[in-house]
Amino acid sequence: MAKILFHTIAPSAIPTKLQDENKIVLIHGFTQNAKTLTPFARLLAKLTNRPLHLVDLPGHNSQNPPNLNLREIAEMLGDTFGSAVFIGYSLGGRIAYHIAIHRPEAAAGLIAIGANPGLIDSSALQSRRESDEKLALSLSQITNEAELRKFLMKWLSAPIFGGIHPDQAQIGSRLVNEPIKLAQSLKSTGLAGQSYLLEELASLKVPFAYLYGQNDAKFGQIGHLMKERLRDNLDLIEVASSGHYLLGERPYECAIAISQFLTASNI
Repeated sequence: MAKILFHTIAPSAIPTKLQDENKIVLIHGFTQNAKTLTPFARLLAKLTNRPLHLVDLPGHNSQNPPNLNLREIAEMLGDTFGSAVFIGYSLGGRIAYHIAIHRPEAAAGLIAIGANPGLIDSSALQSRRESDEKLALSLSQITNEAELRKFLMKWLSAPIFGGIHPDQAQIGSRLVNEPIKLAQSLKSTGLAGQSYLLEELASLKVPFAYLYGQNDAKFGQIGHLMKERLRDNLDLIEVASSGHYLLGERPYECAIAISQFLTASNI
């Protein structure tokens, strides 16, 4: 399996235990890329005094084929980093789930941020499949940056994002992505094509945290469902005054919560 290119954010001070600590890998969400999460990565690197590695997922400013599925991307990340703590937002969290399940030797820890473990209801699956197909078609018809910006502004105006400001969403960094490759990525990694992973996640033996925004009712409900099933095997963390994109809305609070989890879990 080919490896994936990554960018490293160094901490502000010289790490004292670098050789003894697990790598930390930050995996972005759909329409994002490594640059989108760089401000948050710098903050987390400073708080933890550890380097952060960011990837450009296939289809997102990446040289890797855009049509790789979740399992294939998980295998690629496992090959690239070996043992690491994987932190994933939304799509990135779903990929992190697949790393922990299919490459358990590579997952020293798992932190999912607003990530869905999958759909089990057939009508919900069909509805999501139709929604993703429509979204992919819209992306495939975009021909210039102005049209991509318009698409992103409309997509980020969805209620789940709670009226997030364009600056918090880092719109500019998303414009380097190619719409046709985003469409191909969506077809390959969309939620409707993902298995329902809750039972497999319940069997994980690694430190596992799930973060969600206080104002994100949908993913708050998902988080509590996961907590009910995983019990003490999951740390459920609510970030106050935030919607779905809590890394952009409340980056400091997220970084503090993640740093505390890493310390408490000794990873």
